[in-house]
Amino acid sequence: MRIHIIVILLFCTAQFIQSQEQDGVVSLALPVRNSLTFNQYVNNPTFSFVRQQHKYISLYNTREWVQFEDAPLTYLASYSGRFRENIGVGLGVFQQNYGVLTTFG
Repeated sequence: MRIHIIVILLFCTAQFIQSQEQDGVVSLALPVRNSLTFNQYVNNPTFSFVRQQHKYISLYNTREWVQFEDAPLTYLASYSGRFRENIGVGLGVFQQNYGVLTTFG
């Protein structure tokens, strides 16, 4: 029993140590009002297929604090729709710039 407790404590400690690393990546933040209308697959991938008869292409751009140099900037291009009767796809590509940090995905 004692060995089980030690293994659990070591596992929890290893997770805590790993979570403290700083990798310099900024997460993508999309406003909910746009996601529910134009990028439904971001909330749930099945929205690319369920109750969607048309194909959608959307572009999203956000520029914050434009009067400052190296201000936050976000680009998102996405596609959502059906290819055939039983095949649907949702795809998004984004780039986010925060000063010297750039995230692409």
